[in-house]
Amino acid sequence: APLSIPTGRARLMINADAIGGRGTAELCGQDGRGIEGYGADACRGLDAADGLAAPIGWKGKSHLPAGQPVRIRFRLRRVHLYSYWF
Repeated sequence: APLSIPTGRARLMINADAIGGRGTAELCGQDGRGIEGYGADACRGLDAADGLAAPIGWKGKSHLPAGQPVRIRFRLRRVHLYSYWF
């Protein structure tokens, strides 16, 4: 089901253990298509994420696209993702 990003939330946060692993996150619309600028190729922060509140961002983007329903597509290899939030 799509998620709603609260207004004023600048980042996607995760609780993960990604040491030695790789991963990306992509924001998609309700139709499952990637939102421009929030694709896996622009994702930063997931490969080095290790901790209870690691921020995930996208190159050139300082805020998340609030006010529209989104889906998050995680692609993970040797990453334990425990939770995520905005």
